[in-house]
Amino acid sequence: MRSVETGDFHYNSIRKLPADKFDALITYTRTWMPPNGVIRYQLVQQFLTRFYDWQPEITSEQCAALGLHELVTWQSRGQQITIYTRKRLSPSESIALLNKPAGKQ
Repeated sequence: MRSVETGDFHYNSIRKLPADKFDALITYTRTWMPPNGVIRYQLVQQFLTRFYDWQPEITSEQCAALGLHELVTWQSRGQQITIYTRKRLSPSESIALLNKPAGKQ
């Protein structure tokens, strides 16, 4: 699998990456955001955007619009990791990919 590095998971950052340079996108929570946390309020988001250049992380819908399909997501206590792939995989292909030892093509 081909990979590139990005400094963040904002939609505009991911959209600018050349699609032919990577096969998968792995996102993880960079800001702790429990469901009942303060960042859910629009006023807080506006403050963070204005003074800290905060942007929300890319959504599953935005990834789908870029041709990235959700493979698996893990969530726990306001933290999340999601793996997206360019090619939609069957359940058996997904399991095989997740069980493949690191470094194997």
